[in-house]
Amino acid sequence: MIEITPRDAARARGNTKRRYVTAMFDRIAPRYDAMNIVISLGQTSIWRRRALKGISLPHRAVILDVGCGTGSVIRLLKRRFRSARYLGIDLSSRMLEKASLREPESDFCVGDAGSIPCRTETCDLITTFFTTRNFSDLPAAVREMMRVLKPGGRLVVLDSFPASGSPLWRVLKKGWMYVAVPFLVRPFTDAQAYRYLAESIEAHCSAEALVDLLTSCGAESPSIRFLSFGAAAVISASKSTEAGHGRPSSEQDE
Repeated sequence: MIEITPRDAARARGNTKRRYVTAMFDRIAPRYDAMNIVISLGQTSIWRRRALKGISLPHRAVILDVGCGTGSVIRLLKRRFRSARYLGIDLSSRMLEKASLREPESDFCVGDAGSIPCRTETCDLITTFFTTRNFSDLPAAVREMMRVLKPGGRLVVLDSFPASGSPLWRVLKKGWMYVAVPFLVRPFTDAQAYRYLAESIEAHCSAEALVDLLTSCGAESPSIRFLSFGAAAVISASKSTEAGHGRPSSEQDE
């Protein structure tokens, strides 16, 4: 493992961040899904379902999950889109081992979001959940996702962003992430990894800034939907079929 603090890793870029994130997720892969439920008080499963609500796809659609982890998003989508072809990429081979065991009919490969191993304009839907703050080069990753998305296809992002809202809410959120979460996970897994989680949220751009980046790369009709008082946000956009970019709409979903 590269010797770097969670705080510095969250703010790093390029190979330094890529190596740190890969090693970290390899270490926590065995208990990753269980720990996610614990640290979010069961909210992550609800957030995933809300993020995927309302999606419609053509028959035999091609779906790519970037940063697919253990394949949880693909498992949810398969319940609705049985004819689709599913592709998943992730930096962590240990995560992909679990994904392949659970979804043997899907295609998984080790890959970087900044260099997606897919042909241009081949995917009807791209999902990337709890990943954007871990990308070693966020602008490059956005450009790549927009490149492989078909015109009119949809990109759905689900992630946590820096605390906003009332001062009390910001204090409570930071207290949970920086103090309670490492304490809860320490008996079961690597507490430093979950300290990185807190640092990565605080170091991340805002949801609005991510939308600006998407539109600059050709996305249109972007929307932001905040979940659980802003603990997470869903960003959805389509690939432009003609010149011109839309401005984001937003709504609060408690």
